[in-house]
Amino acid sequence: MKLFIFLFGLLCGAAGLHFYYTAYPEKSPGHVPAGRTYSTVPGSIAPHSLREEIARTGRVVRSKASAAGQAVSEAYSNTKVISVLKAKLALDKEVSARDINVYCDHGVVTLTGIVATPEALSKAVALALETEGVTQVISYLVIPSEA
Repeated sequence: MKLFIFLFGLLCGAAGLHFYYTAYPEKSPGHVPAGRTYSTVPGSIAPHSLREEIARTGRVVRSKASAAGQAVSEAYSNTKVISVLKAKLALDKEVSARDINVYCDHGVVTLTGIVATPEALSKAVALALETEGVTQVISYLVIPSEA
């Protein structure tokens, strides 16, 4: 029953975020200012490669291979992607879902917050990439000992 209440609250919160960011797209964390583009960065989700990328660029970007170079229709709404991913994070023992914020815009998931270890960061990115409807993951997750 507690899980149902948690998931219902999560769904309501995700719906509220969706409507807020639909009304104010410029406030969306995934909003790209005019004249700026972000490209995908190829690579693995191994903890050491994520750590190197964070040191080099300050963020982690991964795309699914199936989404590269082709238009992917948005089969799942942003709200559903957020809800499913937050549920996956909540059920995973390595990752603290309370410390991770999830945003989604047309299949591009942005993760922000704090994780305890590089392995937890890797797991969060992997869970996001496994979620149906996700085409790209941008992680701004911070590891406190390395911040």
